[in-house]
Amino acid sequence: MASWTVQGLRAGPAAQRLGKAALGAGIVLSGSTLFFIDITSPRGVLDGVGYSAVVALTSRFGQRALIASAALTTVLTLLGAALVPDEGISVGGMWANRAFAIASIWVVALIMQSRMELEQRIQKRETSLHRHKAALENMVREGLLTDISLDERLEFICRAGAEAMDASFAIIGLRNEGNRTATVIQAWHKTPKPNLPVAGTVITADPLHRERLQKEFTVAIADVEETDLAVEGRRVTRAYGLRATLAAEVFHGSPKSGTIVFGKDIPYRWDEEEIAFARAAANLVGLLLSAQKGADTLAALELTDDGIYTEDGEGIVQYANRAARLLAEDGTAGPDFPRPASPLRANQDKHAIRFGLRDLEIHRNRLPGGGLIARLIDVTDRNVAEGERLRLENRLQQAAKMEAIGQLAGGVAHDFNNILGAIIGFAGFIAQDAAADSSNRDFAQRILTAASRGKDMVDQIMAFAETRTFSQGVADLRRVVENSRELLAPSMYPGAVLEIELPPTALAVSGNDVQIGQMINNLIINGRDALDGGGGEIVIEAEAVSAEEIEAFRIFSNNPLERLLGEPVEGRRYARLSVRDSGGGIAPDIIDRIFEPFYSTKGRQRGTGLGLAVVHGVIRSHGGFVTFARSWERGPSSTSICRWPMTARPRRR
Repeated sequence: MASWTVQGLRAGPAAQRLGKAALGAGIVLSGSTLFFIDITSPRGVLDGVGYSAVVALTSRFGQRALIASAALTTVLTLLGAALVPDEGISVGGMWANRAFAIASIWVVALIMQSRMELEQRIQKRETSLHRHKAALENMVREGLLTDISLDERLEFICRAGAEAMDASFAIIGLRNEGNRTATVIQAWHKTPKPNLPVAGTVITADPLHRERLQKEFTVAIADVEETDLAVEGRRVTRAYGLRATLAAEVFHGSPKSGTIVFGKDIPYRWDEEEIAFARAAANLVGLLLSAQKGADTLAALELTDDGIYTEDGEGIVQYANRAARLLAEDGTAGPDFPRPASPLRANQDKHAIRFGLRDLEIHRNRLPGGGLIARLIDVTDRNVAEGERLRLENRLQQAAKMEAIGQLAGGVAHDFNNILGAIIGFAGFIAQDAAADSSNRDFAQRILTAASRGKDMVDQIMAFAETRTFSQGVADLRRVVENSRELLAPSMYPGAVLEIELPPTALAVSGNDVQIGQMINNLIINGRDALDGGGGEIVIEAEAVSAEEIEAFRIFSNNPLERLLGEPVEGRRYARLSVRDSGGGIAPDIIDRIFEPFYSTKGRQRGTGLGLAVVHGVIRSHGGFVTFARSWERGPSSTSICRWPMTARPRRR
């Protein structure tokens, strides 16, 4: 089958030549036969009738053969009148017939010539249509299906389009701000010349041509020298040697617009097929520019830190950028993107959610065609920074408040200490002078006892206010804790257990052992009172801590029931003293007041409110810091009880 097909294709041209030769021979034979019959028959038999058919047959060989055949048969018709036998119809009748025959010959010749011209036009148009179709197919293939740059795609469109229309010039330009100028983004020239525009060239736009183009979308000019153009347009066409131009508007989204122009260096009348081709090329250019714009937009969205995704009307995600994909979690049906619990009811809304370990703000907007677009803003770091800022502000306010209270309390305690000194002195004189069994001596002893208690309170106030100076040396924190246990263990409530966890060797710190002991005693007493007379435990721990653990305290904590007073110093070595109890804890609304002097929840009969104030003063005087937090644990009876662990860290030597 393949061999037969090849042979048939090879025999085609030979068969055509043979057919033309046979047709030519038939035409010659037919004409000769008609002439012979005409000159041998009487007048009125043929008189030239039949030659028009011969003329019609010769149209197969072209217009020249057609005209030559018409002229030859006309001569034969006239010659036959001289050679016909002198018989038959009248001479006048014969000439009437022959005039009709000659008219028929030329009418047929003209008809066949018109038919031939029409066939040529149709064939030319079909050829042009095929060429334009092939060019568009190549443009689409190279412009949309190949992996080349946008510049290469546009250059191919210019070249292929110009070659398809036999143009010598093609450019693609985009109008600039104000539409007064246009920037060439690609150009092709059949014959390169120094003055022809290249990519990047800025051309002054012709306002008349631009207005007409934006109104009609396609403008074909057969001869620019015979067309009304503004000065700018005339200057450009003459500078580039253009005579015929075909321009089509390029649409690729507001506010940008552009044009593609094909030009010839000779006058030329553009046909409808070429105008349609230019329109198609402009649409393809607009499609490529819009696609590139969309690709650039998607690339920019991929680089943004905000997550962006779109949903259709069914809630199915159609697009998600890199940031959104990173925030999504793996679900059974695919990625699970952050979404608020409530659907979008208005045109837009805003939500703050917690998704995984991240704090997110979600801004949603309804899309015109249905569905929505969501923007995800990760505010975790911002919230942490804001919380840290608030924490620092609270710490500064707390420090300023405690300092002001300390100054006030220190001043009052100093003056009150002077008054107590006078009271104790004069009460002592009375006690010495009064008889042993007199009532005055008893009253004086009561005064001295009350004044002594007042002096103890003054000492505690001064310890909080840091108005008393204590010598600091090296203290063994382990030994100080053991001394406090021996001192306070007998005072524990029935069922209360005092436990200590200490290192096996001495734990040397820089400080005053009397002050540190007073601080520990106050913490133990505070824990004992927190047991409210019932059973429970108070645990004391002391140990050296690593620099990493100290650094952890410098990081902001989101626990609303955790506080830090004082500031850990980077590079300084610390020891940790931890005291915790299994009491009922403290209410969250008073957690910021527990170190204030004279503030107590125990009532007037059980406390003065100076215990934790003294702890705060000792910590400050030793350059340490204190943290305290409220936490929940399961006790041995599996009931929820509140614990209040407090950690104090004096400086370590």
